[in-house]
Amino acid sequence: MPTGPEEQFAELRRELDLLREREKLQSRIDEATRGATDPAQINYDSARLLCQHLRVNRCAFAEVEPDQDSLTVVRDFVDGLPSMAGRYRLREFSSAAFDDLVAGRPFVVDDAETDPRCAEGVVNFRAAGVRSTVSYPLMKEGRLTAVLAVHSTQPRRWKPGQIALVGSVASRCWESIERARILRTLETDREELRRKSAESERQHAELKTIYDTAPIGLAYFDLDDYHYLRLNDRQAAFFGLKPAEVVGRTLTEMAPIPGLRELFDQVARGEPVVNFPLEGALVTDPSEYRYWTVSYFPVYGADGKIQGITAASQEITQQKKAELALIQTEKLAAVGRLAASIAHEINNPLESVMNLIYLAQLSDDREEVRSLLATADSELRRASAITSQTLRFYRQSSSPQLVDIAGLIHEILNVYMGRLRNSHAEIETRLRAKREVRCFDGEIRQVLANLLANALDAMSGEPGRLLIRSREGTNWHTGERGIVVTVADNGPGMGRDVSRRVFEAFFTTKGTVGTGLGLWVSQDIVVRHRGALHFRSSQGPVHHGTVFTMFLPFEAVIR
Repeated sequence: MPTGPEEQFAELRRELDLLREREKLQSRIDEATRGATDPAQINYDSARLLCQHLRVNRCAFAEVEPDQDSLTVVRDFVDGLPSMAGRYRLREFSSAAFDDLVAGRPFVVDDAETDPRCAEGVVNFRAAGVRSTVSYPLMKEGRLTAVLAVHSTQPRRWKPGQIALVGSVASRCWESIERARILRTLETDREELRRKSAESERQHAELKTIYDTAPIGLAYFDLDDYHYLRLNDRQAAFFGLKPAEVVGRTLTEMAPIPGLRELFDQVARGEPVVNFPLEGALVTDPSEYRYWTVSYFPVYGADGKIQGITAASQEITQQKKAELALIQTEKLAAVGRLAASIAHEINNPLESVMNLIYLAQLSDDREEVRSLLATADSELRRASAITSQTLRFYRQSSSPQLVDIAGLIHEILNVYMGRLRNSHAEIETRLRAKREVRCFDGEIRQVLANLLANALDAMSGEPGRLLIRSREGTNWHTGERGIVVTVADNGPGMGRDVSRRVFEAFFTTKGTVGTGLGLWVSQDIVVRHRGALHFRSSQGPVHHGTVFTMFLPFEAVIR
């Protein structure tokens, strides 16, 4: 302890000099590490400046593992000693070092060769070239996190100011490293955010391009009277307008189609509409009747409530017109195929009428003439009935009617009676269904006529057996009750290749005689009646032939 004023003044001067040196060193460390984001570089710069200031041979910064004993020297500055970068254990050098550092106290050794605390690990001190050291702990939440150590190859009596300086640099170094880690994390987060933002913008641009240029109409509606909030070019093209000219207008204002608002009401209740056939006229061209396949889905918000409706619409007007034209073609072809049978059926009563009139002209007996004319009238009525039944094939009712399927089958058999007789086919009918079906009778008549004609074609060349049955049944896929009609023949049957294409448009096995549209049209008709048309066929040597089964619900689709 200084005793005189001069000695006290000198001591004060030394402390002030040490303080200035410490501040100068810390300023240099701050300047060297300011803006740095690499913890290893911060460690190295801090160790270099501290090592040079204290004139020691090594300064190392080590990160401590959770077990508090293992530590890793990430990077060090050396002057006259090899680097200690690597993994070590504190207890390998000194148990006292472990106890002090874990407790948050610096471990200071003036001479490892004479300090009893280092006796157990003096060999390791020698191997590391350490004769004296100051190891300063860095604590975080009461646990040892890192250690800053300075090493000298010579014994050295460490002054309190030097120990405090190591602690101050250690704290400043740790703060810089933490700040750098935060900055690096922030920069990484910013870079990730920029990347995600750029990716989001790219995806948004891609989705917008896909949305705007999609070949189907896409639109988004609110729930308040179903206003257009967004739509693509294709949807706007339905009206011959641009999207901006449609936004804000209501659904029914643009498309006053009966039943359309009710469909949206259904979706607003959470029930999607998928692949629904929509038809009608738009406000911009009320004279043109058009067709679409539409799907409507509810859009849910974060609260789980429906906040809007999205719509996808594909116009099929041209396709529908082509299908209607094909159906009409097949209908005319079916009538054409009946022409020979009808001519034969009408010719018979007409020949009878001519003969009866000739006989009446020759007879002088009034009663005989009356009888001959009555017979002639009966033959003319039979010809008229055949003509009326034929006309029903291409006269379509505008709304579904309750139809007796058994009566429909009898009418068709009457029209085909001439062909049936010429084919010498054995005909068996089992018509047990009594309940009527609500359907478009002309369309169902066309289906039954196609099935009957195909069966007769299959049996051409030799006498065969034709079975027509009707019964009440259930569609087990839907649970609906209805009528099942079966048309079976014992013709040669169909192979696998033919069976696979039976309902394909324009596929025919009849050469130039067939159009390939009969079964395609028939299936379409049955499906539109919410029914089903199936078949099975065999080409076995004993059991062969084809069986078509048609199911019609009692209440068909009302278009």
